[in-house]
Amino acid sequence: MEKNQVRFVPIKHCSKATERMHGAYFRDFVQMMLCHAWSIGILEAELWGDIPNIAKAAVLHDVGKNALPQKIVNKKDKLTTKEYEEMQQHTILGAAFLDLLVPEVKDSDIYDYAREICFHHHERVNGRGFPQGLCGDEIPTYVQVVSLADVYDALRTDRSYREAIPPEKAVKMIYDEECGAFDPDLFDAFEPLFEEFWKLAHTLAKDTHPLD
Repeated sequence: MEKNQVRFVPIKHCSKATERMHGAYFRDFVQMMLCHAWSIGILEAELWGDIPNIAKAAVLHDVGKNALPQKIVNKKDKLTTKEYEEMQQHTILGAAFLDLLVPEVKDSDIYDYAREICFHHHERVNGRGFPQGLCGDEIPTYVQVVSLADVYDALRTDRSYREAIPPEKAVKMIYDEECGAFDPDLFDAFEPLFEEFWKLAHTLAKDTHPLD
């Protein structure tokens, strides 16, 4: 997609679209995973106080999809190679969108986390992710946690092109690297807790506003 072709929908519509894609349950899911990562020493100790901000920032990880043709985002059939390449641009577009925000927003507690998550949540530890092909420790741990939550959430929820995948199969797909490679230590730490976290996050979300 050419730069001069990029047009974002108004921010009020972006926020509504983002709520539909990933609302309170995803925020809660990420927050629980981050807390668990911190408790077992995977997440850096100094990030404890910022976990709620990281979880809020995670809700914006796919905001760049608002700048893509919705016929691609919501396509029911398999994407063509060209469409997939265009879909990959949502990481760059999401970061670009945040770069356009006013200084007051950029000074908020979630801005830096949101931009990092938007840009790098599709990176994988083996260097085969996008957009930069980062690998290993080049990907911040909190981004890796959000990425893992995003993949599990995507598998466990209905999508335009398929129904939700059962938990056991979803876990196996992640383990078999069908969704890209994750740090084995990170995955092993979460594998027994995925379904418990996911169910609890949905339960909590029923009683909260999508972006509280």
